Amino acid sequence: MKGYLAITLAALCLSFIGIFTNFIGDNIPSISLNFLRLVFATITLAAIMPFLDKSFLRIRKKDLPYLLLIGILTAINFTMFITSFTFVPIANVVIIVALYPLFLIPFSWLILREKTSKRELLSILLAILALIIINPLAPGQYFGNLLALISAIMFALLVAYMRYEDRDHNIGVVFWFMFFATLFLSPSAFVYGFGDLIGNIHWIVLLGVVSTALAYLFFNYALKKLRAERVAIIDITLTPLFAIIFGIFLLGQIPTINIVIGGVILIVSSAIVQWHRKRGIRKGHTPKH
Repeated sequence: MKGYLAITLAALCLSFIGIFTNFIGDNIPSISLNFLRLVFATITLAAIMPFLDKSFLRIRKKDLPYLLLIGILTAINFTMFITSFTFVPIANVVIIVALYPLFLIPFSWLILREKTSKRELLSILLAILALIIINPLAPGQYFGNLLALISAIMFALLVAYMRYEDRDHNIGVVFWFMFFATLFLSPSAFVYGFGDLIGNIHWIVLLGVVSTALAYLFFNYALKKLRAERVAIIDITLTPLFAIIFGIFLLGQIPTINIVIGGVILIVSSAIVQWHRKRGIRKGHTPKH
């Protein structure tokens, strides 16, 4: 029961990313916003981790290249995800990002040399049908949809790489993922500036603390209590659902009928993949958006 509550809370926290980003709007450059989000997430994790993993600050020298690469992939994934909300409605972003389990199929073949099953081929066909219905190349929405698609691809690549490394770490390693991602994005502060930082500091703190640090901790707790594929299925179902509902009631963003139909098909296809791939998200170590 605690595991289901944790993944529900994680999905709830994640679903507010689009809301907070829309409230901030163009008052802060997207890349700088993501940097600030990671700063507050890292600070929050640094404050919480001593209670969860007393040795979280101690890392092995041989793990540094691995942690650095995960940090870079996380920074790119987070940035594409955050920026996409600037150009398209929340429903578009969360539905397209739900594609990530489908991209695990080719990455698993290329990186892990895993064979593709008939069930996964069916999922690919369903995903193609969903994309045709959603029509991500529609005029006026192309760029935002493309950013969301890149975010999904980067997250799938991140998961595949972590499975390839198959390293055993405590939960404290997430602090280093966030730290190196923050470090990678730090030049944005000098290149793009912070915009109206003071006027939006409350949304930024919520974005970093609630939708990043707490979301990840809830997600990892759920992975300790439930099977990984079950957590993933609940996540790719509840997060888009919550995000779309909040988008409707808080921002008045009504999803189009093609987004709704395509989204349902897409979530079903992603669920098929996750149910089949029991190691699709490695327990306790996968950063979310």
